Amino acid sequence: MSTDVSALFRSLYATQVKELKELAQKAKDLPTTKALTEKQGQTCQEQEAKVNEIISAIPKAKEERAQAFASANAALQTASTERTTAQEDLEVAKRNKAAAEAALAAAKAAAQKSSQPPKGQVSSAGQRYSKFIQTRAMITSDVQWRVLLLNKIRDLDEPSLRTVDLTDAFALADSWETTRTNTEECIASLAREGNDLARLGARSTDVTVLEQAFKELKAVKATQDSRLQKERTRRDEVETNIGAFVKEQGKLLQWCRTQQAQLETLVQSEHVQEFCGSLQSNNATMEANFLVLSDMAESLLPSEVVLKALQEVSKAWFSLQVYTYERLRQCLMEQHQKSKLEDELRAWSTFALPVKDYLADVERLLGQPTDDDTIAYIQPYLEACKALINEYTPHQLIADHVSDFSLRMQCLQDNYAMLRKSVFSAMSIQCQALAVGTTSWKRKEEYSEKLSEMMDWVDVKGHVDTWKDLLVRVDRLKKVIEENESSQGIDEALRN
Repeated sequence: MSTDVSALFRSLYATQVKELKELAQKAKDLPTTKALTEKQGQTCQEQEAKVNEIISAIPKAKEERAQAFASANAALQTASTERTTAQEDLEVAKRNKAAAEAALAAAKAAAQKSSQPPKGQVSSAGQRYSKFIQTRAMITSDVQWRVLLLNKIRDLDEPSLRTVDLTDAFALADSWETTRTNTEECIASLAREGNDLARLGARSTDVTVLEQAFKELKAVKATQDSRLQKERTRRDEVETNIGAFVKEQGKLLQWCRTQQAQLETLVQSEHVQEFCGSLQSNNATMEANFLVLSDMAESLLPSEVVLKALQEVSKAWFSLQVYTYERLRQCLMEQHQKSKLEDELRAWSTFALPVKDYLADVERLLGQPTDDDTIAYIQPYLEACKALINEYTPHQLIADHVSDFSLRMQCLQDNYAMLRKSVFSAMSIQCQALAVGTTSWKRKEEYSEKLSEMMDWVDVKGHVDTWKDLLVRVDRLKKVIEENESSQGIDEALRN
């Protein structure tokens, strides 16, 4: 047993020794650390030498590249110069060719000298013919255009004639004598030139078309002279009337703007009320002025200047009236709130009904007596009681309306905003601007005419003995007019 173990250990020891010897032999064959370091250093030196070589070669490469670019540019310039030279040579060749062709044509012309006129005569005749054709065409076109212009005016009716542009027609009328003389001279000159060219063999040298066009121009011009002169006179009058209209419109416009600016400076309610009263008293006069302005504009329309002026003054008049109403309404609301009237009416809202019942009892009590003396005594009191009972309903209606006045005004705010918007709309201003010849203005005009006739009649009759009777009749007529005006004022108040 021990022998076997010893053999086993010797075997293991021999194996390990063998392996160690093999490892030692391999280690001898490997390079040492110093050798490796030397080898790596040699490799780095070689790489650094290569890098330095590349860096030193860069400037040289740049220089070679710049030289290559310079050579290319020089070659390009040389090619461009050569191309320009070639083009010049080509142009010279073309000119030489043209000169040769001209010389050949001249030779051919010289060869045919016996059958054709000289070269100078042919060139001169061609230029004259070309100029003749151009001049004739130009003058014919101008004459035909004038004929067309006057024919268009002849076909227009009077309303259309008032709006069309007649600048060219008026210019023709102003320069007609000069135009006619020059055209006649040109036609005569063209006719002579055409005859000369016809003798040289040219064709289409007559001026018949031009002569017919000019004859038509003179005929239509003669028929439209009076019409154009009449329209020019009318337009001159319109321009004058437009100037007068614009002047009157400026006065009304300035007055409206001045009044509104003055109202804007007022603060106290008393002053605002006084201003409103003054404006109301001047309202009839202003309406009459606007109607007079509209009558002036009626004969000037259609005119953009007149229409814009009417719209501008109408808008200013609307603005003044609306602003006056708003200021008066504001003062009214302020005074109403300060007065506390609504609070007092609401506090006494239940007082009227017992009073009504009391008056009914009094009326019933006063109606009981049957003897004449008592009835005659209580009759005034009974009538007063009935009058108070009859006034109960209007009183209650007014009280109810005043008690909720602020609420109703607040509810009407949106309605008023819409009304204000519609008042200043383009349609409203346009209708107001074109309100010409209204019924009220006709009635006022008729009244003024009748009054003037009556005054003339009274003036004539006043020179005889019947003037005393006429004076009485005039006084009676004055009373009738005053009563009529008074009744109309009452009717308007009731309608309002």
